[in-house]
Amino acid sequence: MIRMLLLLLMLTSLAIAEQVTFFVQVPTSRNWLNETPVLVENGDGIAHQMENVGENGWFGYTWEKNSLPDAIFVYSSKDSARSYPIGSNFTDKGHEQDAINIKLIVETFGSDSIYYIADDYCWPEKEYSGDFTLPMFVTSPRVARKTTS
Repeated sequence: MIRMLLLLLMLTSLAIAEQVTFFVQVPTSRNWLNETPVLVENGDGIAHQMENVGENGWFGYTWEKNSLPDAIFVYSSKDSARSYPIGSNFTDKGHEQDAINIKLIVETFGSDSIYYIADDYCWPEKEYSGDFTLPMFVTSPRVARKTTS
């Protein structure tokens, strides 16, 4: 009986602790690489600082799965006016950005980690055979920032 109770408690704690992490590889400009980006949820204007998760310009932000926002934008922390976001069509420089529909993407991919490569120069090669389903969202990237020679 005690073992059954402990098992139930352990499973409950695992279910409660489900998290989703959004990773973004920021563009190669100094405004992005020299500052930690911020994330704004559902257009509420509150900036949440992202965490540097390694090299090559990757940053991340984690939510509990049950508190995942519907949509997000990522901004350079230097962009105090919030004028130049990374959105779902970031590489289309001539158009206003649409929010990244993070909740829909997580539900579609069924993954607890979503990766967004903002700079089309850094996208995986066409021969890439991983889970590359949309031009910028991948669930298991094998990508490093390309450098110019």
